[in-house]
Amino acid sequence: MQRKALTALALAGMLVLAGCSGGVGDGTPTATDGAPTTADGEPAQGTSSVVITQAAESGVNFYVSDQENAIADFDHLNVTIAEIGFQRAEGGWSEHAVDNRTVDLTRLQGANATRLTTVQPENGTYTKVFAYVSDVNATLTTGEQVRVKLPSEKLQLNSEFTVGANESTDFVFDIAVHKAGKSGKYILRPVVSQSGTDVPIESVDEDLEVEFADEDSVTRGGNATLAVTRDDEPVENATVEIDGEQAGTTDADGRVTVAIPDEPKFKLIVEAGDDVADLRVTFEREDGESEMEAEEDDREEADDDDDEAERDDERDVDDREENETESGDDDEADDERSLNATFVGEVAPGGNATVSVTANGSAVENATVTVDDEQVGTTDADGRLTVAVPADAEAFEVEISAGEREAELEVDF
Repeated sequence: MQRKALTALALAGMLVLAGCSGGVGDGTPTATDGAPTTADGEPAQGTSSVVITQAAESGVNFYVSDQENAIADFDHLNVTIAEIGFQRAEGGWSEHAVDNRTVDLTRLQGANATRLTTVQPENGTYTKVFAYVSDVNATLTTGEQVRVKLPSEKLQLNSEFTVGANESTDFVFDIAVHKAGKSGKYILRPVVSQSGTDVPIESVDEDLEVEFADEDSVTRGGNATLAVTRDDEPVENATVEIDGEQAGTTDADGRVTVAIPDEPKFKLIVEAGDDVADLRVTFEREDGESEMEAEEDDREEADDDDDEAERDDERDVDDREENETESGDDDEADDERSLNATFVGEVAPGGNATVSVTANGSAVENATVTVDDEQVGTTDADGRLTVAVPADAEAFEVEISAGEREAELEVDF
């Protein structure tokens, strides 16, 4: 589900800022200095300001992006993902179905990314990530439909990250389409250097917008009308929950009137299909009338131009770093049909390249190796075969098959 981060700040004599000591940045309500409070330290009844922040949610926000390689050749490149998973550092996998979500990589170039899902794996350290691709549909800018190959149905990369208690983690899974030299063929591969939790994100998602239709009407124990929109259009049949209880459903105008709890704080959740806006509302005691100004808290905009420049530099060296496909793994979560193929040592024009093929940690003998659509041999008992690299090659692509299992390697020079 996609989650929208919204912040509304109430201004009344004193500005309440997220991040101040004991303030709303951590979701904890704090009475304004000098304002009357109850014996429990809660704001006293009376005129109050309202602070709305994003409700803290733990879990992993899983984004998909595209490193700009051969994507300019495509009018659209739709990739359908059925499942994602994370390998724990101590062993075992945390797997999550995503209901065959389809993303168009042509919309996700550079820092552009879309949130595929938000999942809740156990707290701990994870070392590998996979995305199970169930379908690829591609059309070139010329209008020609082409087949884009996968090294296996499971795109996988090594990327260590940690999920902490009550923490939200943004993970970007970057996928690039590569052109295999002059062959006219294309292949999808995950890009390690552009993936992980520390890369910039520019969200392309059209999230829910939630605001109070009449800001002055938001008072403890009263009623208030919510307006829910997406891309400036009203959202009908969005459901609203307050502190876990059903509070109403939006009408054709995207509006619903809800009862505000007579409490110093409460949590409000709006759901419309896969989209969710979750807010925490806190009342702060103020002398005099209050005003409330709603504004979007776009955390993606916090990434500065230096981050984007660094990302551009990393793209230039990515192909030199990616000399192996991460098409499978040797543990229980691997698809039995997948092969793990790598180049042993350096691959250069005019030299020899040794291909190593394994499955579930064991060498694969008699795997067929094809170069430029021509069969060049089969692997030996150690799962290896050495082949010649053309001296004038701009790229070197190798296809490996063993029964119904396939893998593919590519190096651009």
